[in-house]
Amino acid sequence: MGDAVQANKAGLMEVADVFVVNKADRPGGWLTRRDIELMLDLSHVTGAERDGYRPPIISTTATEQTGIAELIDAIAEHRRWLRTNGQILNRRVERARFELASRIDQRIDQRLRSLLATPSAEAAATDIANGTQSPVAAAADLLEQLRLR
Repeated sequence: MGDAVQANKAGLMEVADVFVVNKADRPGGWLTRRDIELMLDLSHVTGAERDGYRPPIISTTATEQTGIAELIDAIAEHRRWLRTNGQILNRRVERARFELASRIDQRIDQRLRSLLATPSAEAAATDIANGTQSPVAAAADLLEQLRLR
């Protein structure tokens, strides 16, 4: 897992439904589990608590095939929880929103790059550099040319 603070900053604590500490038999494996437990204990302070659900922490050692059954059970239990609380549809809608936003961002980025390669964008950049047009006005003029269809 690396540094626990880095994992928290990366948003891992807010998105995980089940935490798996693999190689739990190695030195320090219990420290990783303890760190996750402490961060989950603080989730009510950080605002990461979700609808009363606390992600389980499963310790596994893949090379010894230990903890695998517990992991499968935890995943199945979480799926039951999602269905019982109506969260499965909410999550699917949220993923669909993210996919839509990603596709729109990609399309806008492509159109913007094409627009910035035009002679009018080059002229606008020259006008800004010469002080004959403000960046705000130049951007507004160029955006008029950007048709988002």
